[in-house]
Amino acid sequence: MAWLGDGVMLQHGARYPAGTSVAEGAVSKKSHRKQVQRGRAKREQDRFQRRSARNRTIILIMAVLMVLSLFAIPVTQWLAGRGEASVPEPEDVEPAPAQAELELPDTADRADAYDEPFEMTIDPDRSYTATFLTAEGDIVVELYADGAPLATNNLVNLAVTASTTA
Repeated sequence: MAWLGDGVMLQHGARYPAGTSVAEGAVSKKSHRKQVQRGRAKREQDRFQRRSARNRTIILIMAVLMVLSLFAIPVTQWLAGRGEASVPEPEDVEPAPAQAELELPDTADRADAYDEPFEMTIDPDRSYTATFLTAEGDIVVELYADGAPLATNNLVNLAVTASTTA
């Protein structure tokens, strides 16, 4: 488009009948803006219609799949057993022994068994940790002397006893 001045432009590539003046083929800026806006609106409307059609197709496909899934299980059971659901029989497994049937080891014959807890030797305000050495790496455990003083005291004393006898 070429501007002719005074807000008038000439559209290039337009063919005008013989005898038409250049001014008749000219378009004002306002007209041009309207044409551009109409073009944009048309493109937006086309894009919206394509998206709407695509969304309707997706919704239709999803609805069909949902209906098919409702019939899939009964049809599969009907085909597998002509209407009878087949449930596999459990294998013969021997039940685990009840808690009362378990035999606990007799600690009376053990030299390292203790009849009563150790004398309280820990400070409940102090923090204690225990480190267990394993083949996969060390495990560090925090002992809560204020929350479980008897267990912490017993573990600390057992560790000290084991280190002095080893």
